[in-house]
Amino acid sequence: MDNKNYEKNNMKIIIFDVSNSACNLAMCPNGNSLMIDCGSHNEKDCPVDIIKQMRTGNGWLSGMKDYITTAGLSYPLTTLSISHPDSDHINNCEKIKGELTPYLLSRRYLEDFPEGVIDCSIDSLKKYKEQLCDKYRSNNIEEPNWGFTETVFSIPMDILRDESFFETFRIKNNSSYVHLLNYKNKFRIIFGGDMEEVGWNWLLDNNHNNFKDIISDGIDVMVASHHGHTSGYSQKLFDSMGAPKLSILSKGSEENKEGTDVTSSYSQKSTGLMVRSIATKKDERKYSLTTRRNGNIYIDVDSLGNSTIHSDK
Repeated sequence: MDNKNYEKNNMKIIIFDVSNSACNLAMCPNGNSLMIDCGSHNEKDCPVDIIKQMRTGNGWLSGMKDYITTAGLSYPLTTLSISHPDSDHINNCEKIKGELTPYLLSRRYLEDFPEGVIDCSIDSLKKYKEQLCDKYRSNNIEEPNWGFTETVFSIPMDILRDESFFETFRIKNNSSYVHLLNYKNKFRIIFGGDMEEVGWNWLLDNNHNNFKDIISDGIDVMVASHHGHTSGYSQKLFDSMGAPKLSILSKGSEENKEGTDVTSSYSQKSTGLMVRSIATKKDERKYSLTTRRNGNIYIDVDSLGNSTIHSDK
């Protein structure tokens, strides 16, 4: 991707095309980086390889810096935050640990979940437990400086365990960390993990950690929860936050099977932003994008909060 039209130290965000998995990267203006989930797909370009390539020369992520601790230790990735331990959100953890080692980790621990919710025999969960839970912990934590405000919302585990709110099979998705990144109160993007309607509504009804108050200020870009499945759509959420300018999903309209596609619902709730296709070099007003159809999505935000958005396809 051509870098010459961009300021090196703008806020930059990539929503990776990893099929029905999830991986996102945000680089703040001072070069620190936040990865939200680390999913991958064998038939798609690996996010780790894309990041490493884009950091070289005059690449789009050339402003991304290693995080250097006061002790002189260097980490290619500042922070890795796992929304929840589902295979499609963590299956690239081994490569992340080996080639893009994060300084800080934010994640749920497998042992915190009720028995029967997590199947630790799954290979990706074995790697997650080994790579990101048991052996790798940061000592003498230094809190990095960020060029944006990160707010993380989550439902407490004791609430998730309460069967009057959440049935067992819904606990894992609704354990998702919801990330809200706010750049100078001029650009706001929310990442919903796999939060389902029941989880969104609980956060809103209880105004947990001021969630309802905070999102009432509006959202520019919404990365739809649960890839765009119907279960992740909450009308109450849109009633509270208003219409985002753009919604981004990983599930596309061409996959309308078993009534799970909700692309039209998100489009109808969005006001639209101009998006340029890298393939065609054409600009078009979009209300929703899907990584399955549009490929990787790149968001460049300047100091005034103006966003420039490109998609591969």
